Amino acid sequence: MQGTLLLVLSVLSAFVTAQSESSVFDSAFLECAAKGRAEGQAKGGGCGWDIISLHAIKCLVEGQWAETGLATESGKPRSLTAAGTRVSATNVLAEISSSIATRASIPFNWSLVDVTIAEQFFSNDIRGKPAFNAYVLTAAQAGDLVSEPYHVAQDLTRLLPRAPALAWSSYLPFYRERAAVFDGKVVGIPAQGYAVHLYYRRDLFSAAGLRPPRTWDEAIAIARRFNGTDLDGDGAANDYGMCMWQPATCFSGSQPLAAVLSAMALARGDVGGMWFNPATMKSLVNTAAWPRALQTLSQLAAYSAPMAPKADTDCAYQPLFGQGRCAMAIGSPIQFKYDSLEVPVVPGQRPSRVRGRIGVAELPGSPVVLDWETDTMQPCDPARCPFAVPISTSDLMLLGSAPALTNTGSSSSSSSSGGSSKGAGVVTWINVAPYTSVTGTVVYINAWSPPQEQFAVFVLVAQALRPENSWSLVASPVNFGPTRTQHLDPANRGRWLAYGYHEADLDAFLSATASSLASRNIASDLRSASAKNYTLVLLRAVAQVAAGKPVATVVDVTRAAYDAIFAPSDITVIGASYRASIYYGSSVDASPSPTTPAPTSSSSSAGSAAVLVPALVASLGGLVLLLGLGIAVWRLQRHRNHWLVRRIRHIVPPGVGPNTTLTVTDIMDSTLLWESLPADVMDVALHLHHDCLRRLATVCGGYESMTEGDSFIFAYHSAQAALLFCLTAQDELPHLDWPEQLLQHESCQPLWAIEVVKPPPRSLPVQSPKRRGGIGLALGLGPSASLARKAAARFAQQQQAASGIHRPRRAQLGASAAATAGAIGTCSAADGARSAGTPA
Repeated sequence: MQGTLLLVLSVLSAFVTAQSESSVFDSAFLECAAKGRAEGQAKGGGCGWDIISLHAIKCLVEGQWAETGLATESGKPRSLTAAGTRVSATNVLAEISSSIATRASIPFNWSLVDVTIAEQFFSNDIRGKPAFNAYVLTAAQAGDLVSEPYHVAQDLTRLLPRAPALAWSSYLPFYRERAAVFDGKVVGIPAQGYAVHLYYRRDLFSAAGLRPPRTWDEAIAIARRFNGTDLDGDGAANDYGMCMWQPATCFSGSQPLAAVLSAMALARGDVGGMWFNPATMKSLVNTAAWPRALQTLSQLAAYSAPMAPKADTDCAYQPLFGQGRCAMAIGSPIQFKYDSLEVPVVPGQRPSRVRGRIGVAELPGSPVVLDWETDTMQPCDPARCPFAVPISTSDLMLLGSAPALTNTGSSSSSSSSGGSSKGAGVVTWINVAPYTSVTGTVVYINAWSPPQEQFAVFVLVAQALRPENSWSLVASPVNFGPTRTQHLDPANRGRWLAYGYHEADLDAFLSATASSLASRNIASDLRSASAKNYTLVLLRAVAQVAAGKPVATVVDVTRAAYDAIFAPSDITVIGASYRASIYYGSSVDASPSPTTPAPTSSSSSAGSAAVLVPALVASLGGLVLLLGLGIAVWRLQRHRNHWLVRRIRHIVPPGVGPNTTLTVTDIMDSTLLWESLPADVMDVALHLHHDCLRRLATVCGGYESMTEGDSFIFAYHSAQAALLFCLTAQDELPHLDWPEQLLQHESCQPLWAIEVVKPPPRSLPVQSPKRRGGIGLALGLGPSASLARKAAARFAQQQQAASGIHRPRRAQLGASAAATAGAIGTCSAADGARSAGTPA
């Protein structure tokens, strides 16, 4: 009974706190947004939502620092903070976000940590008291940031609608739905993408009549063919069939092994699990796929360039491929970028000798995959490998003059895995699993920071990562690639070519990247808690294979290392995190439930009932009592807040009276749009429209009186509250991430108009509208000027001057309020490009 009461009390306490903090935050944000609008007009900077939001976050954090006495820290002015590894990719993000913060006069400092100490630095920071407002880390590190007991990464799902500039829906589905999501929650903002591909010499393959390998057996055969020949034209037959090893100091050095494992262990998409069986938590290390993949890697190693002692540039870059000494390479976006540039990026680096001759292909696949239930390697077929590609078996055997392409040294050969014979017409099913390694970089917001600071950093990062800014993050010569649909659009090739890449190389890179990221069978590094410990096992395996150790020895050593690192109790804890990372049911429901013995007699059942019934009644009674207490506390807390805050979670409809104001919204040409555009496009548009208007009406205290089709009628307790709703809606709606097909429709294309307001006669003084009775719309948590007074003053100013209005027709999806016609606020006359205007 006591345990039940304590549990319910803690839940109610958390609920009351969350409701209170959410309402307080919304109220404070409204106040700051109103101030931001006024400042934007006063400075002639415009009143677009992006501008207002920067003013608002500055107001939020300064107010919070002043209230808590934290305006200074160690004698220095306090600032927002972010941290990341000192690599070119993070440097670019730091520069963009810092520039935005500087223009808005928001203190924002970055700490960039050297690669050699980054792992230990962030591990210590997160396990202590996280010191930064934001972290730029890989998507593979999400598990440790989200899981118990740290909970560093904040759930950003609620904040996304407040950052229309981020254009969330333009992210590729893989990054929007997987890389940024953990356990169904958006825990970070993708900054840069990452995908591993097979790079090859187009000129060599064309001359030999070869195509890129479709299986790892083909890759071995092709590597064997080119190994020990003269590929760079220096007259020495000492070049290599493959470049794949990274220096031993590189934490991403496990990529070659993971790339092979992906094709053999992931056949049903990420939800099926790769690194563990999600139902039993049996590790991939202890399955038949482990020795099979090590055997394949060992065969490939015989024709590969040796491992370099250290990285001269980027860990994932294979310099010998760029110098023309390797026929193929397993690499990341940096391979294409460095080798396709005419002028080296890194000082001292030799110019590329393969520019204009780079081919890029998806990683090879496998004709056999792991069957978790039987722990055997089984041939692919459409049922076992739903994402497999059918290839003629005879075609697999005929690759120019390449030697035999069968899988040697393994339990099943590729020539016999997918078909019953080698005759013409027999099909071999090849499982293809693109591999994204660390997936890319993600910006995580520290959940332990004050809410005002969390939101401020979120807005800064969202603006830094907006589509227009994202090009310098993914297209510049950094080791990351596309994250958005715009980055893969052929119409935007010019944005890539501006950096100096060769056209043919670029086309190959974008084509392979688009194909890989569109797959539904994408493999990534482990994203659960303790992921880095699993990587240590992979690194040990790679080091041993590169050193030429026998496969059997490598298997024994690595399995022993795994058992030493992961105790059974650790696996139980990791299981929940792992299932959450791959969306396998839920982090609780998916775990196998222990078998409970059934009662053996009626007497035992009766005895159990005799004990359970009184306990259940007592628990329910206590629960009802505590729920009543919790509701009373909640209501008391709500009454302590401002009248608008009280309406945010429970809107009270206004009665009949002189202050009650209605706003009526409608979508122009909606019937025509439904007839002209696909239903899915309109569904997305209406969802954006309805969600935005309902959210803003709720924040402004509006009561949804009724809906008719796509029209809303909201009732407000004052004209000022209705006015604020219209102003905010007119600001937000044009910046929503509307479907491109909608914006191309004639009814939604930009419309320019000039509206001239005749000034009052000089003989008559300008009269400010009288403030009507009522409390107005004094927002915030402390003393603040009435928004009604500000709105009245602004309206008087608007009647004195003409203002140019740019009213995009997509804003016609916005609110129209008959009660406030002519009274909607405008930007300064200098800001002719954006004005709220009279709602359509």
